[in-house]
Amino acid sequence: MPLYSYTVINRIGKQFSSEKIAKDKEELRNSLKEEGFLVVDVSEDMSVGKKDAWTRVATWFENLRGVSLFERLVFTKNLSVMIHAGLPLTRALSAIGEETKSENFRNVIMRVMEDVVKGKPFSEALSQYNKIFGDFFVNMVQAGEASGKLDHIMLLLARQIKKDHDLRARVRGAMLYPTIILAILFIIGALMMVYVVPTLAQSLTDLNVELPLSTRLIIGLSDAFVGYAFFIFIGIIFFIFLFVRFIRSEFGRPLWDGFALRIPLFGGLIRKMNVARITRVLSYLLASGTPIIRSLEIARDIVGSARYKASLEELSKEITQGKTMGSFFHAHSDLYDPLVAEMVSAGEETGKTSELLLDIAIFFEQDITETTKNLSSIIEPFLMVFIGGAVGFFAISVMQPIYSSLGSI
Repeated sequence: MPLYSYTVINRIGKQFSSEKIAKDKEELRNSLKEEGFLVVDVSEDMSVGKKDAWTRVATWFENLRGVSLFERLVFTKNLSVMIHAGLPLTRALSAIGEETKSENFRNVIMRVMEDVVKGKPFSEALSQYNKIFGDFFVNMVQAGEASGKLDHIMLLLARQIKKDHDLRARVRGAMLYPTIILAILFIIGALMMVYVVPTLAQSLTDLNVELPLSTRLIIGLSDAFVGYAFFIFIGIIFFIFLFVRFIRSEFGRPLWDGFALRIPLFGGLIRKMNVARITRVLSYLLASGTPIIRSLEIARDIVGSARYKASLEELSKEITQGKTMGSFFHAHSDLYDPLVAEMVSAGEETGKTSELLLDIAIFFEQDITETTKNLSSIIEPFLMVFIGGAVGFFAISVMQPIYSSLGSI
């Protein structure tokens, strides 16, 4: 079936254009009229088959990557401001959709707006795109609709998304320096194995001395790089593929997450990030009136670590049996800091669980900020030791046969 471009006016008098697949123009016109739109123009998109390869590839990659966290942050923040200013929801969605650069996300926003125009609740319209917005977002919007404080809820959601965005940005920023250094070191090492070591190997062989193990190892690696570079490259790619599949599998994910939590420095950072996200989400959901079991289910779905997912599932079962969150956190001190258990217990006793959960989230987020600020300077000495060791190993492996040949003269 052909693709048609159409221009319509919705019930609030806003004109917009979009695209849709239909059997013919008449069928599309009737469909749009049934949806409550005034049809201005319908025309077949003749450019579909003429799009160049780069455009098709760009569209494919955009659809593949989905909607980024930053795009959702901008959407949520702008929607909060517009609703707070008194702009109707449909007009706010239309304005945001027109300004959105991502074609994929723009189409989603416009379809959500169309559903709202038809009379669907905003939360129900969003729930059709759960892969983009998620249960947490939809449930918070539903709570905002019920309480009449949608602008406040959108502001809270914007804060949560910004916290997630900032945490990821800080960790990536802290890891950028060591990643670049290691990548450069690997490239230099590969070039030396291909161009420098073969020449040195011939010179060392001409000395007629027994080569030490370290020297033979470097020469062997060089021969492998020169003779089997293609197979080594394919092997590395295949290993990475298998490793990613393993850590994403039901069997491998818990094992990898358990290992990650035991890595010095990074394990503590991962633990704090998970606790901060769980407590902030639970705080917002409980404050919005979401039942505790449902709140834990949503928190479980948005947390990344399999270990924390399993702990939240276990916590849900214990709460249905009449136990408290504080006692559970006390019993799982390997995942939750004793501070979490103490503050949650205090919140349950005073009836201020959501407030204290938010305090916990803020505390750990500040701790993460300080840790990530100093992460590069903490890693740098270990990086220098590693680089020095690699350079020293290579220098000794090359110089030792030379000194041996001088000693035999």
